[in-house]
Amino acid sequence: MTPGYDFVDGDTDPADSSGHGTRVANLIAGDGANGVGFGGLCGRCRVMPVRALSGRPGSTADVAAGIAWAADHGAQVINVSLSTPAASGLLRDAVDHAVNKGSLVVASAGNMEPTAWRYPAAYEPVLSVSAEVATKNTATDRWVDVNAAGTWPVLGRNNVAAPTSGASGSTALVSGVAALAFALKPDASAADVRSSIQRTAKLSPVQPPYGTPTVNALGMCSTSVPPTPSRPRSPRPG
Repeated sequence: MTPGYDFVDGDTDPADSSGHGTRVANLIAGDGANGVGFGGLCGRCRVMPVRALSGRPGSTADVAAGIAWAADHGAQVINVSLSTPAASGLLRDAVDHAVNKGSLVVASAGNMEPTAWRYPAAYEPVLSVSAEVATKNTATDRWVDVNAAGTWPVLGRNNVAAPTSGASGSTALVSGVAALAFALKPDASAADVRSSIQRTAKLSPVQPPYGTPTVNALGMCSTSVPPTPSRPRSPRPG
């Protein structure tokens, strides 16, 4: 763990009040030797805990402040396992700030309204993630970059196995893959890692060409990181 911040209470104790953040963090970087649930994808990566929600609904301003704070304090991957249907100048500015600082923002495409854009996932150049069971892209609107399995038993707040689920778990999984990429290739930029994850993701044989491909951790780790042209998709707010 690195020092974090709590934007809900305005202090330096970002203790998790709901368990959601704990489960997400353990899927990204939990110690596989803890004996409880699934170990994280990047077990030696450090977690910077930033609390921006205390429940639903939450404050867009707190989420934007959390993204910017994490970027200012050196986070290479900023996991945003949440979404809102409302476009926000604050969120867009926070994403732009994080990108300018060299961070990769990985955000949930949401569990509701199958094809509707969700934010900050819909902003460029966020790496947008949906759950495998969710159909987000259409023939005319390809806005989600990758999908991933969302349900995994991980270490929860009370030292017992607790499941992640939906796009929150999927986003955490992809953030873990991104963290692995930075660990394996320290000189890679956020744009390099994002492109590598996109171009190694796999469409299943039953998916249409515009479908959302599934993240491929092995392919990403074993390929070169410099970007190549990625799959075409619809323009998103930038």
